[in-house]
Amino acid sequence: MFRSIFWRLVASQVAIALFAVAAAGVLSYRLFRNHYLAAAEKEVIRIARALAEQAAPMLADPKRHGEIATIARTAGEVVGGRVCIFGPDAGALLAATSEEGGAQVRRAAADYGAADGLTVERVTSNCEPRLSLKVELPMNGPRGRLGAVLVRAPVAGTEAILQSVRRLSALTALAAGVAAFGLSLLVSQTIASPLRRISQVSARIGEGQLATRIAPLPGGEIGDLAVTVNHMAERLQALFDELSHEKAMLLESMAKEQRLEQMRRNFVANASHQLRTPLTSARGFLEALADGTAGTDQARRRCLRVALDQLSRMQTLIEKLMDLSRFDAGAAHLEFEPARADALVQGAVSTFEPRLSEAGLKLVTEIQPGLPVLTVDGTRIVEALGNLIDNAIRVSPAGGAIVVAGQGDGSAIRFSVRDQGPGVLDADLEAVWERFYTKGPGAGMGLGLAIVKEIVSAHGGEVFARNEEGGGAVFGFRLSV
Repeated sequence: MFRSIFWRLVASQVAIALFAVAAAGVLSYRLFRNHYLAAAEKEVIRIARALAEQAAPMLADPKRHGEIATIARTAGEVVGGRVCIFGPDAGALLAATSEEGGAQVRRAAADYGAADGLTVERVTSNCEPRLSLKVELPMNGPRGRLGAVLVRAPVAGTEAILQSVRRLSALTALAAGVAAFGLSLLVSQTIASPLRRISQVSARIGEGQLATRIAPLPGGEIGDLAVTVNHMAERLQALFDELSHEKAMLLESMAKEQRLEQMRRNFVANASHQLRTPLTSARGFLEALADGTAGTDQARRRCLRVALDQLSRMQTLIEKLMDLSRFDAGAAHLEFEPARADALVQGAVSTFEPRLSEAGLKLVTEIQPGLPVLTVDGTRIVEALGNLIDNAIRVSPAGGAIVVAGQGDGSAIRFSVRDQGPGVLDADLEAVWERFYTKGPGAGMGLGLAIVKEIVSAHGGEVFARNEEGGGAVFGFRLSV
């Protein structure tokens, strides 16, 4: 049961509430007990002082010792305990209200003879385990010590009152625990229920039920995650709907039937492979949230962040697949207009400046002066150059340099990007432009170079790739003026 995030949240919130109530109860109990005993001490000290003031004038006159006994007896009845009055000699007991614990009283008085002032102790009786207050007060005169007064008074009803306080604290803790349990059930349900729904819907999408959607959820990380999953499902639905439409168009021509079937098989195999990894990863982190494996707030935030990253990666992949699909269907729209070679290169390079700095790479441009103006779709050519630069950043080591060049080639212009990576196998120099080619270090999703080839082909150009003798490789394309 406690593997679930729901019950972990409930248990943690109830534990915190009970701890807070218990701590407050213990503190309140101690404060009440100390306050109660302090008030009792003040009263016993007041009685001891009054007794000392009455008895002090009588100590020097033996004839008045009987009066001292009467005063002690009266005071003992008032405090409900033992009252002793001692003479100037250590251990000289002049009056006492009872004989209970007499030996202890005499020892206390003998020890007290060396005391310098008032002392107060909280003690228990030998005969009854109840709390008592013992006050020893010296009586001093102009010629020195006259004697001492000892008052030992039980604190009436202390244990009963404190027991009531403890009982009240326990009942309060129980009530707080019940309230915290009920409240934590509601709060935990608001967190665990949306996560379960997201996990279930993600599983159904992964099984191919692309029409499945998550009902709107409140804002925050969980709400953002639900929106991203829904958006992913919509894009997947749109992608497969578009593919279905293309298939229907191609089936109208029997001559293209074989090509359509082969394209469908390749796409399903490659797309399934590329989509499965981020989707499986996102699902795993969502399941960790739903079943409580991610037990801390930091772990839950990390799971949400990784799941969002994986879904974002899947969204990028889907957009690239749709782009390639449009080129395949001849539906890609190009807007041709005059453009300078240096402006195209600068437009592509500017977007990579932060990433180059982060990777510790230097980028150099080598544009031949006086190149003729091209008539192209500038946005698409910048995209193609950007994909080549992105590929170079992936394979180049930190501290290396990337060279982006634009050179005249008869009636055409050659754009190229040279990296300092490990290069490409000679046998694969043509295959790198195919979809889902992912061999070698730093390989991405295998779509960037394929999109470059489609863009260049749509402009009537051609792509090329070669290895450099000193290391690295050059990727580029040639466009006619």
